[in-house]
Amino acid sequence: MELRQGFAGGCQVNGTGICVTKPETYCDADTFWPAHYLRTPGNPLRYCTYSGIIENVIIGRCSSVGKNGNGGKCSNLQSRCDSIDCVDGDDCARNGNLNGTTNEEEDDQSSLSIEYDPTCTITQDLSSSSTSYVTYGRCDDRCVWSSEDCMKDEIYIPNDQSCTADKVQIGACFAGHAYCAVDAASCTTTQTNLNLPEEPVWTHQEVKEKLGVTCFLASLPTPPTESPPPPPPTESPMLAVPTSGFAVFDEDGNPILVSSSNKNGGDGGLQTGALVAIVAVVAVVIGAVIGVGTVRLRNKRKDQHANNNAWKVNSTKQHTLPIEDIEIKNSNENMDNDNNNNDDDDDANSELSEENYHQIIMQQQK
Repeated sequence: MELRQGFAGGCQVNGTGICVTKPETYCDADTFWPAHYLRTPGNPLRYCTYSGIIENVIIGRCSSVGKNGNGGKCSNLQSRCDSIDCVDGDDCARNGNLNGTTNEEEDDQSSLSIEYDPTCTITQDLSSSSTSYVTYGRCDDRCVWSSEDCMKDEIYIPNDQSCTADKVQIGACFAGHAYCAVDAASCTTTQTNLNLPEEPVWTHQEVKEKLGVTCFLASLPTPPTESPPPPPPTESPMLAVPTSGFAVFDEDGNPILVSSSNKNGGDGGLQTGALVAIVAVVAVVIGAVIGVGTVRLRNKRKDQHANNNAWKVNSTKQHTLPIEDIEIKNSNENMDNDNNNNDDDDDANSELSEENYHQIIMQQQK
């Protein structure tokens, strides 16, 4: 079964357009438009027909003086204000009064209705500090908009605390499409000068049987969710110091129990100041040991690094002989050059002597 919520119409109040469920007395004369006419593109009140708008449509508030009083509850109809406080439906209807009041109460009550209260919507009383849903009447076991929705032999109860807007059954205007509406007045425009045709009205049961659609007034707004309370603060775990000793810590942070019991049967427990001092001393000693070890390890690595580099040959360095070797080598080279020059002179002298010798021989022969 398809579910459809109601459509709002619209009218003008002092020239300003508002959304309403049906023609209201506070609307400007001849300004009401049914939902199926507001759906026309370009209509300034077309938004009244959008899904979910009807749950925010403004209704009235009751104000009464009398034995019961109604607490100023929100109401869709002024006629409901006389008995809107009636809680026990059986008692309200037992006297045969469809308005839910006894004859004695009628004489003692006077009621006024605020027709348009911005703090009252179709679904909710906004003046309440907590979520307060508006309630409606019922015909026997059916939640309804008004007593006109009751069928023959059904008893109307003006108010039922369980009848919220999401449970109120309504009919529809059939304008080629079923527009769920609160009553027949919602289907007819008051703008008689336009000569618009009246649309047929179907009851809740007719819409259900002919179209398989269930028309209801409006969905309830989701109440605000309260954030969960913050978790209680958790205390950091603390090491319990036994009365028979005190605790210090080893290198891994594990507690070591050191007994401090005495022979006199005392509990031997140390005061907090003494325990803190002992832990501080132990921490300093451990820090010193770690520091010395770190320095030694660093020096050892430096020595190893130096030894490794001692055997490396620097290929960019030019190696030269000692100065003494250079001088001796140069001296020997000079002596060799002198000897070679003497030999050349001897050869020359020797050649010259031989040539002279031949010349002398030839002169003699002549």
